Amino acid sequence: MIPRAAFAALLFGSAAALAEPGERITLYCGGGFTGGGGGVAAEADGRLLRLRRPRAGAPLEQMSVEGRTAPYARWSALLDAARFDTLPRGEPGNMTCGITRGAHHVMWPSTHTPTTLPAPLRDLVTEMRDATRE
Repeated sequence: MIPRAAFAALLFGSAAALAEPGERITLYCGGGFTGGGGGVAAEADGRLLRLRRPRAGAPLEQMSVEGRTAPYARWSALLDAARFDTLPRGEPGNMTCGITRGAHHVMWPSTHTPTTLPAPLRDLVTEMRDATRE
């Protein structure tokens, strides 16, 4: 069995320092049988990226979403409204999703967004998922 901290590091990467303005915002889901997953990342300059990891241990693939920009300021404001940096880390599950900004991430054990998350964070998850839909 993989320790929880190691599992979270596989999914979200290791945290280095406190969040600073302009840090990448990431929504990522993964785990299950293959340990792979995918998600969305937004850079402060408006770049929107699709993320994909085909299996545990594989490199993270990042593809620019051409013709679309991320509303980074709005998404950062939603995180601030949710008091994101004060929210507990949460617990991983077989399939785990989470939001990361800077060194802080919040995760939940499901691909469905829990109703227990603050409303601004639920809105962010919906908007980030919608941003890369074809």
